[in-house]
Amino acid sequence: MNFALSMNIRGLGADHKFLALKDLFRTVNPKIILIQETMHDSSIAISYFRKMFPLWHISAIDAVGLLGGLAVLWDPV
Repeated sequence: MNFALSMNIRGLGADHKFLALKDLFRTVNPKIILIQETMHDSSIAISYFRKMFPLWHISAIDAVGLLGGLAVLWDPV
């Protein structure tokens, strides 16, 4: 089991990226995930990751202009 995974990702809205990320997260099985460059407002990013991790805690901040947003996900167990 890996403890943390940190990634810079653009284009989260694409279905193929969602499925690829879901497979990666299952394989790596991290307890904390840090995502940079979410390119969404925080509520969209939280909703996106909630589909993958319905029981996890998720926090995010909005993207501002060309600066991408940030999201932090962690397994509460």
